[in-house]
Amino acid sequence: AHQAALDVGGDKKSSLTTLQFPLNLMETNGFLLARDIQTYFNEQEEKGTNQVNNTDNEEPSSLPLLVQPLNIWAMRPLTCYPNQGVGEEHPYQLIDYPLPTTTGTVHWTHELQSSSGGSSPPPAYTMALNAALSHFDGTEILEAGQDRPLTMEERETLDGCKLLQSMIHDLDVGLDPASPKFPSLQAYEHELYTQIIPLIYDTFEELDEESATVLQQFFAAHGVAVRQTIAHRTRDMLQQGDSSRNTPNWPKYTISPEEKLQDYAMKFLVQEHSIDKVIVGYENASQVVEGVQAIKNVQEEEDNRS
Repeated sequence: AHQAALDVGGDKKSSLTTLQFPLNLMETNGFLLARDIQTYFNEQEEKGTNQVNNTDNEEPSSLPLLVQPLNIWAMRPLTCYPNQGVGEEHPYQLIDYPLPTTTGTVHWTHELQSSSGGSSPPPAYTMALNAALSHFDGTEILEAGQDRPLTMEERETLDGCKLLQSMIHDLDVGLDPASPKFPSLQAYEHELYTQIIPLIYDTFEELDEESATVLQQFFAAHGVAVRQTIAHRTRDMLQQGDSSRNTPNWPKYTISPEEKLQDYAMKFLVQEHSIDKVIVGYENASQVVEGVQAIKNVQEEEDNRS
């Protein structure tokens, strides 16, 4: 590396001042890299060799052209791609979601998880599920078929109802916390917009107002239930650790049931002394306020310990 720097820039000091790479609770290789870089500079500072020129015959023990200190910036603290960032699947998000309730209040997903890790679907979802299954059971058409032959339109409608019932059933089964169909919100939205909605449009030329309303209410409630399942599954994964390889991708994290995933993830990074800055993208002002407050809480805890 030393010789490469000389070949490119001569004896000028390198303009490299900052390294930025993904760092989060699941993509942990960056922590090792950041700590190695910090250890390297600490060792060179102790030896007093950081600015020592090496002769042509000597193998340099340090990089004198490298600016010190080298800043380490962490990016994507709440968005994690599988397999240490090289997986092609949809990313996980280290987020607890605010969920609306039938009373008009808001509950966060971490507040709806029992001490054993399990949870029940939101009551509004169960009501919407039963309403959708009942509406598309084709009872009226089946009863009419007992007295007379069904028309072509009625047979097509009945086939469509069977397809919708099967689809709704599969979506409901996919909420099983033990084997959720959607590992992330992005995976759910991708299937919703690329498969489920096109399938409905291809099956029915036109939906009556009541059927459209029933489906709309189901998908709205199902989206809430999916967020709850995903948040709980992600928390369980972090707390159980990743043992899919000989070298785990991440350790077992101890997360308080009273703490949001995003607050824990940000706190974990802020407490990592090898990192100089954390870059995080928020969607709205309230998330910014919550993120800043989480960091303030860490600083207050450190002040109290000192």
